[in-house]
Amino acid sequence: MGLALGATLAQRLTWLEPLANVLQSRANAVLTRDGAPTPAKSWLNGVWLGHPLHPALTDVPIGAWTMTLSLDALAAVSGSAGMKRAADATLAIGVAGAVGAAAAGVADWSDTQGETRRIGALHAVMNSLALLLNLWSLGKRLTGSRGGAVALSTIAYAIAGLSANIGGELVFRRGLGVSHQVWPAPPEEFTAVLSEAALSEGRLTRARAGDVPVCLLRRGDQIYAVEEWCTHLGGPLADGQLDGTAVTCPWHGSRFDLTTGEPLNGPATVPLRRLETRVQDGSIEVRAASGE
Repeated sequence: MGLALGATLAQRLTWLEPLANVLQSRANAVLTRDGAPTPAKSWLNGVWLGHPLHPALTDVPIGAWTMTLSLDALAAVSGSAGMKRAADATLAIGVAGAVGAAAAGVADWSDTQGETRRIGALHAVMNSLALLLNLWSLGKRLTGSRGGAVALSTIAYAIAGLSANIGGELVFRRGLGVSHQVWPAPPEEFTAVLSEAALSEGRLTRARAGDVPVCLLRRGDQIYAVEEWCTHLGGPLADGQLDGTAVTCPWHGSRFDLTTGEPLNGPATVPLRRLETRVQDGSIEVRAASGE
């Protein structure tokens, strides 16, 4: 199977690597503090939404610019001044939406590495070029130079379409922004995973429930258990930093409440799957929590 467009271009365009270094360094200088995500980064990641914010925002510029293309074509045929004004308005809406989508996209991309990071940098460059061309088109429209303006926005639409293809590659081929909960699911019946004596107070402990890694924590008489994969990129939570009943993933700083599984900050947006626990004959047993 041949390489996808983004991977092919990322291998050929060697200047993407130093560009990605600079862009990611500057992005993390703004989006993190002492290695931890800022509240702004968590908001842009979509923690409050329960899934990544970026894909939802990209619908605004793509949809608006599709309307611009259609309205420009109708205006060319009909000569309607109303169609022209509507095309200009949708172009401006798309420009505004593109700025928001870019901010959320940078927040997601700032945690990537290797070829995924280079492909993301290419995606950003193409989107930036499309945005600049549309801003140029908008300026020409405001000054009455319509022919050149329509040509610019049409070229920008083609570039944005190619960039959207690369964005799809990042998500569907490389898993950027999707939940990294790994199947199979936790067992439906109670399954012994560890002796009770082996679970120390206040210490993250890794165990296995069949094929599923489990992260355990004892706080007094309460034992908490969650699947051990960080839902962002699959980081090992048992190796993370513990603060009360919250664990911070050692890879990218996602923080989860072990009592509920909910993410407390990004880049993870999907909750951990919780497990019910009990102690039976000196062994800790777990099973999938109801409703999980």
